[in-house]
Amino acid sequence: MAYKYLQIRDKVINQAKRTPGNRVPSEHEICRMFAVSRTTAIKALNSLAADKLVRREVGRGTFLVRSQVNAVIHLLVNRHDRNFTSFANLIAPAFSAANPDVDVRVDAVDATQWVREIITRPGMKVACASHVGYLSDSGILRPLHDLPGFEPLCKRLLPYVAWRTGADGKALCDSLPLMLAPDALLINLGLAEELGLDAVRGPADWAELADWAGRARRVQRHGQPAMGASIVPGHRLPLSYLLSSSGCRHVIRAEGGRVGFDSSGIETWLSFFHGLHHNGAMPLYPAGNLDPVLLGNALFSPWGSTWAISQQRDLANGERLAVQRIPPVRAGQRSCCEIGGLEVALVRNLECSEAELDAAWRLVRFMVGDQSAQRLLVDTFSCLSVLRGLHEEQCADPRFRPFIDLLEGGVRRSDHPLQHPLLRIVHAYFHRCVLGDLTVARAAERIAEGCALQIEIGVR
Repeated sequence: MAYKYLQIRDKVINQAKRTPGNRVPSEHEICRMFAVSRTTAIKALNSLAADKLVRREVGRGTFLVRSQVNAVIHLLVNRHDRNFTSFANLIAPAFSAANPDVDVRVDAVDATQWVREIITRPGMKVACASHVGYLSDSGILRPLHDLPGFEPLCKRLLPYVAWRTGADGKALCDSLPLMLAPDALLINLGLAEELGLDAVRGPADWAELADWAGRARRVQRHGQPAMGASIVPGHRLPLSYLLSSSGCRHVIRAEGGRVGFDSSGIETWLSFFHGLHHNGAMPLYPAGNLDPVLLGNALFSPWGSTWAISQQRDLANGERLAVQRIPPVRAGQRSCCEIGGLEVALVRNLECSEAELDAAWRLVRFMVGDQSAQRLLVDTFSCLSVLRGLHEEQCADPRFRPFIDLLEGGVRRSDHPLQHPLLRIVHAYFHRCVLGDLTVARAAERIAEGCALQIEIGVR
């Protein structure tokens, strides 16, 4: 296993903490105690020495440097999320500076291997990801509601703390919201004005939005044909539109102890985006590039969010954006959007000490409830803060106010344990349908069949 020596290293630290004088086992003792090879033992000891967590005394042995190793906490983040990784790399030393007994290490992991990384990486871990609450039933996360200071912290947060019912019928909380980012329709004001469109009002429904996209193709922008919007192969799903087509309710539903998948709005949803792409109003766009709405080459971004604030700031190209609600399927219907964001949780580790658990919980409270930490998060991530005091400041900021207005009537993403496997199925067939590999009817049929099978497997 790639992390074997790291696992042994953490076991060595825990063993030394329980040993008089905090003596570290020798190379041969490590081999015998943990049934590992001499190579693994040497790598574990060298790793401790490289991080200056031990001191070697001639004739006596190797000992922990207690002031530095009371707790080592691994902060797990998505390596593809560069803005949040930047925040993590700033917040880790800030926390350690105020808590010299804690060494916080940022580990950027692959989101596609998130669960495996959580399980196999050694040590006490704090996980930051999009809606980690879906892991609640797996037993991977350590509940937070019984930890000291939990209730006073929750009183300082917006009401987005997720609770679930345990097997004994009691309410449990496994994660805390770190930030919020609602979906929005971002419209390039310059291009809209050139086309004579009312971006302040916004499109009334999907039909008008499609008409706007078609009009954008009639003009040139920056030496090339403009587009209504763009689609990036393999990119995120436009789930706010799926919510609208499903009556503003999650398609994954758990009622009366039974799990179901509502596919009634799938064809409407697929038809809309297939039509945009088929008519040339939503062409393919290379992954990794800025959304063309920010560059003035597209009229709108159908699933924009607060990320546009920081990207506009970094671009400084003068393009102006209007932030609108996601339009409903038909005029007059309810408009809704999905409220995304990041959550933070403690990964359960029975081998870690009380000091390490305490340090990890302190880190969580710092990231979520400290004014300076949340302000740093907002500055680097352009998100909505979950801290009430900072949220009130953002309400008065014209950059954030339109997104804050979207919170009213918004729908939080489902934290059901089956959401990820089900959405992977939806994701695969959505892109195949939009790009024309499958008809709308066939894609909808495969989504319904695949999700029904996944639910049958998942609830057994």
